[in-house]
Amino acid sequence: MSFPIQQVECPNQDRELIPIEFLVLHYTATDLSSTLAIFKDEQRGVSSHMVIDVDGRVYYLVDCLQGQAYRAWHAGRSSYVDGEKTWSGFNDFSIGIELVNANGNIFPFTDAQYQSLAAVVLLLKQHYPSLVNPSRILGHEHIAGYRGKVDPGYCFDWNRFWQMCYPDVQTPERQSVCPEALRLKACAMAAFSTDSLHENAQFWMHMNALMETAVELANMGKP
Repeated sequence: MSFPIQQVECPNQDRELIPIEFLVLHYTATDLSSTLAIFKDEQRGVSSHMVIDVDGRVYYLVDCLQGQAYRAWHAGRSSYVDGEKTWSGFNDFSIGIELVNANGNIFPFTDAQYQSLAAVVLLLKQHYPSLVNPSRILGHEHIAGYRGKVDPGYCFDWNRFWQMCYPDVQTPERQSVCPEALRLKACAMAAFSTDSLHENAQFWMHMNALMETAVELANMGKP
């Protein structure tokens, strides 16, 4: 493998094989140590298959890299219309990858994260035929935006990702679901913060919760 990887024990998974139809990208909404602590906490009941830190190191929590995947608990209530088919319950048929970022609608992702993500996707494409089709790569916001999920967010460079992972095929357009007015207000708040993201992880977790609540309320009553 061409990316640095570290195995992490994670109790929050189902040890049964699932088919892989999609890959779902997330941001963590906090720093690496808090993310791994959450995923190792049985009381929280959440996980992803992998976490990619800002330095590009990959933390591997739930099996999926060897051609067989177990169920991680990363998507929650989720649905997506693909042509005439509606997919629901993405934990049952998708791989989840978390990118360490306090808020992907405010802060850019690092070069190292894109490089490691591309290396991971290249490997996954070799094992799971569905992922050869770029339409099977989604953000959490595209399957759960209706309940406030806004990741990987405005700052995730989909065009860069497509060029790195799918350079020779037509790729879909992926739009951020975070309203621009809300994003700009969050950016203004971030500009006044003097603490580093790692020193103020709890603040950003609360900020993300407020943002998700605002987006969920805005979507109430929509089809």
